Amino acid sequence: MNLMAKSERISWRERFVLSHLGADRAKNILVFVSALISFTAVLLAVGFSEGSRDTIEDNQTRLLDYQRFTATKKEHVAMASTSISLIRTSRPEMTELLFFKRYVPSLKVSLSYERIFPGDYRLSINEKKLDGVSLLPIMDFESLDVNRRLAIAGEIPISDNSIDVVINTNLARVVDQDFPSLIGREIALEIESRIAVRQGDSTTALISDVFICNRNLRIAAVIEEFSFLNVPKIFYSHRAVEEMMKSYELSEISRAKGVRTTCHDVVAMANANEAASNYSLNLFVDDFSDVAKMNAIIDAISVNDSGLSIDSAARAIAKTYSELMGAALYSMMIFVAISFLGANFILGISAFSNFISKRKESAIMTCLGARGSDIMRIFLGESLRLSCGAAALAMALAYLLGSAVNAYVDDRYQLADVIAIPYARYLGFPFGIVLLVMAISIISASIFTLVPLTYYKHFSLIEELRDE
Repeated sequence: MNLMAKSERISWRERFVLSHLGADRAKNILVFVSALISFTAVLLAVGFSEGSRDTIEDNQTRLLDYQRFTATKKEHVAMASTSISLIRTSRPEMTELLFFKRYVPSLKVSLSYERIFPGDYRLSINEKKLDGVSLLPIMDFESLDVNRRLAIAGEIPISDNSIDVVINTNLARVVDQDFPSLIGREIALEIESRIAVRQGDSTTALISDVFICNRNLRIAAVIEEFSFLNVPKIFYSHRAVEEMMKSYELSEISRAKGVRTTCHDVVAMANANEAASNYSLNLFVDDFSDVAKMNAIIDAISVNDSGLSIDSAARAIAKTYSELMGAALYSMMIFVAISFLGANFILGISAFSNFISKRKESAIMTCLGARGSDIMRIFLGESLRLSCGAAALAMALAYLLGSAVNAYVDDRYQLADVIAIPYARYLGFPFGIVLLVMAISIISASIFTLVPLTYYKHFSLIEELRDE
């Protein structure tokens, strides 16, 4: 006769499951904690994967020169009688780049004056020398629309001149921790850039001149940029400097050539491989939404052999950040895999040890009418409760830990939501991550419990009852 009616089997099995869980409390707590750690690690790894990717995309825009690109021409030059080749860098033709305007309407191509301005420069404030500060151009202050939100003190100018500049917090902290007090203060700029050109072709003698600029730059705003790999920066208007280059006459070169020659003329007429060309052209994208199109073009030309190279500081930082985050993610996944396997082996060993320690109890239940599947389901029920309970608690624990990590990273590095666990939707399914983790907990508990318990098929009821 069966132990109980079929309709009552669930209740008696449940009582045995609860009894076993209570009897082996210390061991079950260990199993539960190991599974909790495993599932929490899985959720944090998924959240880190999702959050770090979004962080890269979001924080690229937190750079004032996000809309500026630099174009160069690179070609391999083979050394005679050797297998060595060198890369020769030169300035591309403007026509090569203006072609892209049909895809990026707001694209503007401009000469690069950086060899002259800022060239060889020195900075100081209140007679204190400022070292390691980068002077970088943006197209003009008027075109800055979305990036105006970066200002945390003062206001980004709405008109262009060569006096007003914007500095980032990396520089502001060096000068004064009180950012509002920096607005209106002046930074002394001294430039002495030497320029050499030829009167005619490459066989003619060089004509030397010097560009001298001593002025005070007025701080109009302090901006908070993406801090990763960032350095102290001063941003100036490229349009204003271009006007300065067009008006600044180089007297020695003008005298030698017999015609008025400005800094702009020198840069414009320089050969593509001369130092005055800076071996590059500046590309500015006025429309913030066109940056994505520009990035798509860069990705497209990087796979062909045209020799044209376009890049930007924002892309370089994003690439480095992505590589570091990728390395961190792979390292985390190794830990997660080891943790997950370890937790499941502990779960399987626990279930098997429970079965071994309760063989006599199982034999008695079998004599009273319990089937082999009933015995299996009792031990599987223990594992499922431990595994699913740990998975459910891991949802809350991962959320709390993720929030704590995000708060620390945001405060320390100004990176928001590095860990973003997609509870609402994952892989296109509502609550996908919740369903996936619960499914993993059920499947892993079933596999790592039932496989060891196949030993039950070889279990000798007579031998077990004969012991006593």
